[in-house]
Amino acid sequence: NSSCCVLPTVLWELDTAFLRRFERRLYVPLPDSKTRTKLIKMFLKDTAHNISDDDWEMLGRVTEGYSGSDLKCAVTDAGLIAVRELSTASHWSLRSAKWSPCSGDTPGAIQIPIEQLKPSQIAIRGVTSADLTTALSRTSPSVSPREVEK
Repeated sequence: NSSCCVLPTVLWELDTAFLRRFERRLYVPLPDSKTRTKLIKMFLKDTAHNISDDDWEMLGRVTEGYSGSDLKCAVTDAGLIAVRELSTASHWSLRSAKWSPCSGDTPGAIQIPIEQLKPSQIAIRGVTSADLTTALSRTSPSVSPREVEK
């Protein structure tokens, strides 16, 4: 008869009497750079993206202090950046039988509200490293360096 209990990162805020009831306590550290890169790739596996090898390395470095959950939030936000662009687009160009948002001076661009396009006719661009960088700037690490030291 065994059981498992997942406890918060801030373990020292829990009552010691409660903690004594557990035979084992495992500390799971924050992911290292290589693991953070793998996590971001895993979270993007079903999402179109345009990220170079150099960008992957950079993302692993700039996410120091981020937990897996923090990275998941940032990747989700990055994916929504491209979707949000669709709602503000006023001009569209036809590429490979799909409409893509563009600027008004793009050759062949037409001005049409998104509501007049069928969802199946709209192309959503892939996530870029710039999207991830923007999302990371809006997603703070949930674990402070002070908490990691404890």
